[in-house]
Amino acid sequence: MVQKYFLNKSGTTTIHCPSCKEARRVQSKNGSKKSYALRVRCSCNHIFKIEIEHRLQYRKKVNLSGEYKKLDERDNAYRHCMIQDISTTGIALLYLDSFKPSPEDIIEIKFSLDDRKRSRVHKKARIIHVNSEKKTLGAEFIESYNTNEDKNIYFYLSQN
Repeated sequence: MVQKYFLNKSGTTTIHCPSCKEARRVQSKNGSKKSYALRVRCSCNHIFKIEIEHRLQYRKKVNLSGEYKKLDERDNAYRHCMIQDISTTGIALLYLDSFKPSPEDIIEIKFSLDDRKRSRVHKKARIIHVNSEKKTLGAEFIESYNTNEDKNIYFYLSQN
């Protein structure tokens, strides 16, 4: 099984050997901005695979029903979507209709977290990337990080 690690802002992460549990600090290779896999040999001679992810924020895999709309469209109706992952700074979603998103489009998103309170999230986001074959997009929240919604997202992400 491949262990996934996320780099911090300084480009380092701490990995743990699955055999002996020894911790070791790892520096990003060549300042790469892409994710990559490595085979690591521990001092106990155990060899294991890791995946290094370059993300500023942790992303949690989810399967949440939601709604979105493109803000500059004449048809101002909300459309159904499935939120696939969420972080404090953005989301990835699967759009389920004939929507034709483009990077830099601004969308409004509404969904409820699956926490105890069913916390409601209603945010504006800028589309960063689109995969039209899979009908998925990644978007970055564009509103300030001070609202109760943001606190709910942060708390939600800190829970297992």
